[in-house]
Amino acid sequence: SNPNNVQCTVDFTVKPRGDDATPEGSTFPITISPETLEIPPHEHRYIRARFLPQEMTTYAATFDAIVREGGDPKTKQFSCEVRGDGTLPHVSVEEPSALSDDGKPRLAFPRLLLGKSITKPIIVRNNGVVPATCRLDMPFSEHFK
Repeated sequence: SNPNNVQCTVDFTVKPRGDDATPEGSTFPITISPETLEIPPHEHRYIRARFLPQEMTTYAATFDAIVREGGDPKTKQFSCEVRGDGTLPHVSVEEPSALSDDGKPRLAFPRLLLGKSITKPIIVRNNGVVPATCRLDMPFSEHFK
């Protein structure tokens, strides 16, 4: 917000904190756009912070907004911390709970008379904090539809 009678130019930066230095050849996952804004008198403007993590870790940075040629030390700069956690989907199979010898979920059907059918549930739970998509792969068999 610009409470003054004169337009101002504000520069925005995000700098990694502590051990969050970006490895060479990669981009820090927290970015701001635009990096510079002209704000007319008595108006405000919005900027966007984007978070695109490449690893499962916590990222922290310092966000700075600096008014070019700002004369008042109390209002020429604003700083705060920005944080983000990189995460992956986490799914588990709740049913069937029985496992095969190689540790995979095992769906055991009882003996049935010829021509009869039975249906058993397969329950998959998303235990994570982000949406997940699952795909069930099994070998083709004319006995299963």
